[in-house]
Amino acid sequence: MTARTALVVRAEFAREGPLLPGLAGGVIRVPEATRIGLALLRDLIEKAHRCEGMEPLVCYFPPDRRGEVEGAIGGLPVWSEPLAGPNPSERAAGLLRHLLDERAYRAAVMIGPGMAHVPRQRLLDAVHRLSTASDVVLADSNKDPLVFVGVRGQLSPMLFEDGLTIDERTEGVRVGQLSLPRPIVTQADLATAVFDLHAELATRHISHDDVPAHTLELLAALGLHAAMGEGQAPVLRRSRDSRRSSS
Repeated sequence: MTARTALVVRAEFAREGPLLPGLAGGVIRVPEATRIGLALLRDLIEKAHRCEGMEPLVCYFPPDRRGEVEGAIGGLPVWSEPLAGPNPSERAAGLLRHLLDERAYRAAVMIGPGMAHVPRQRLLDAVHRLSTASDVVLADSNKDPLVFVGVRGQLSPMLFEDGLTIDERTEGVRVGQLSLPRPIVTQADLATAVFDLHAELATRHISHDDVPAHTLELLAALGLHAAMGEGQAPVLRRSRDSRRSSS
């Protein structure tokens, strides 16, 4: 039997709010933040589905958000199931142990919707690292395994232990690092990601398969665009026509 690698899309919703609550505020209204978070989730699920040699799985919490998850999956042949546990770290660790120990996956890569703009090749690179020289793969700039992690074999017992440094969490295991974009957690992160994506599209430095198309289309429909603000940092702005129509 061919060794399998799971590609887990982890969707942790706020209890009664958006998937990515940090997007709300300022120029983005709460209902819009909800829609943008789900668009990012849809984009990441589609990307996971296109990753050859990996089996996509969407895991979510709380369980009563199943309808939103199934809506993001749409007609894609992607399995979904709820997470269980008292906090995000324990839910993630429990899931990965279940996949590696009970479902006999050789390896697993776990990623959240805030990384919907990650190039697909980076996910394949993580699998290659896990098949050669690494037991754990993390992002080089943000080493939080809840943002991005690849694991193989037995899960390191301390990997998701809150309160420890990443060196303490990965003691005794071989760690590989990948250069990944900054995760989208806040409105500022979204502005930077969108600004960079448009620049890469303009210079043809990115494949259209890697573009979070649903998210960009939704932002355009909402009248939101990224522009360079004061201090040479991208910001999101709303077009005048959009402001007039919503007033």
